[in-house]
Amino acid sequence: MLATLGRAARRLRGLPRIGTPFSPTEGDPFPAGAHPLDHNRSGLTEFGKHVCRSVAEALLADERAGQLVPGEPDVVERSVQKLDLWLGSGSLQLQNGFLALCGAMEGAPLLTLRKAKRFTQLSLEERLHVLEKLEEHDNGLFTMLLTAFKVPLVTAAFEEGPLLIETGFDRRSLMVPGMLRRSR
Repeated sequence: MLATLGRAARRLRGLPRIGTPFSPTEGDPFPAGAHPLDHNRSGLTEFGKHVCRSVAEALLADERAGQLVPGEPDVVERSVQKLDLWLGSGSLQLQNGFLALCGAMEGAPLLTLRKAKRFTQLSLEERLHVLEKLEEHDNGLFTMLLTAFKVPLVTAAFEEGPLLIETGFDRRSLMVPGMLRRSR
């Protein structure tokens, strides 16, 4: 069985990317941290991307006119693509470990809500409830499961665009150089 897992893991290594999610321009040659030394290969399977999209929609959800709405689709997709690229630049062990975390997140409703449903099949409200239960859980491993998704996905979301502007940052991305002002 271990040999079969090893062969499957080797097949996952270096999944080809259909294209880079980053578009360099003359004024911004490395948008959102894209760098020529990056491997530019996928680190997530379709299953992993599906789970990450569901988590990102819930993490970036907002309330408008009393209704809960998922995160902006373009911001969610950009966050998942960045995580995919970051994992693709990492080791095979990192990619396989994150795939295991995706499986754990998919099964989280069974442990938190006592529902035999997958995380990706839950409504937005139920997904938020699962994430809140994970965050407040007495066992630190459950909290760390949430953290493993929350940190990279939210970091990627707030690195550029309108969410970066909302933080008070005065440039369109973190990679754009700024001008220091001297006070007299």
